[in-house]
Order: sequence, then C-alpha cells, then structure tokens
Amino acid sequence: MNRETIKLTTPLGKDLVIKSFMNAKERNAIKSAFLEGIKIDPNDIGNEDSHVMKDVDASIMLKAEKRTFEQLVVSYDGSLENIADRLEQATPAEYDFVVAELNKVTKGNFQSAK
Repeated sequence: MNRETIKLTTPLGKDLVIKSFMNAKERNAIKSAFLEGIKIDPNDIGNEDSHVMKDVDASIMLKAEKRTFEQLVVSYDGSLENIADRLEQATPAEYDFVVAELNKVTKGNFQSAK
C-alpha cells in the first residue's frame, strides 16, 4: 500500500521524506522500545499499595527515537540506507529537527483505548 509522504528540508539543507501517518504495526514497533526498558512485577498488578514498575532504563527514549526513525523516515539526503545511523552522526540541530517532525506524526497515537 502506497502511503502519502511529507517532504521536508532539514536545517542542513538535506531532503527528508517521512510517512504522513503511522499504522498500528509501526506504532507497536515503536511502543516495544519503551516496553523493553521497563521491568514490571506482575504480582503487583492490581495492588494499590505497590508500584508496578520496578525499574526503568533511561535509555529507552533514545531507543524509541531510533526505532521511530526506522519506522517512519522514508529517506534522508536522498538515500534509504542506514537512516538512523546517519541521523545520529548529524548535528544535534539536524537530529532534533527530524525528531520534532516525527513527533508531529506520532502525536496522539500512544493513547490507551477507551
């Protein structure tokens, strides 16, 4: 299925093409990066006096950003290859621009079902 894309120019003048929305499979791949960094004690689920989350790995945000690059960036600087790695080697302003644009695409997609 072809999906609409958004074409942008980064602060370094490079072409960036991102998906205009994420599907459930892509959302779940990104969500799994967060879940991989959290330890939960199933014995505490439903127990109001305890904390379900026992340990949180602070690096999950970086893993989630990289996973988001992999799932939602179609091309960077005209290439489909090693997008996440190339963005990590770019300037902080370049990297942060891409993160901000992808946050616009992902916003509201991690809500719990009601």
